[in-house]
Amino acid sequence: MGGLILATALTLLFLPALYAAWFRVKKPEPAAREASTPAV
Repeated sequence: MGGLILATALTLLFLPALYAAWFRVKKPEPAAREASTPAV
């Protein structure tokens, strides 16, 4: 039971945070994204 809880916590919390830190994932800035998209 404890192993399942630990594996779930690692999968849902730790690994995505590690991936974001390793590959330096940045949040998209809404203002910059709107300015770069051409108006149709």
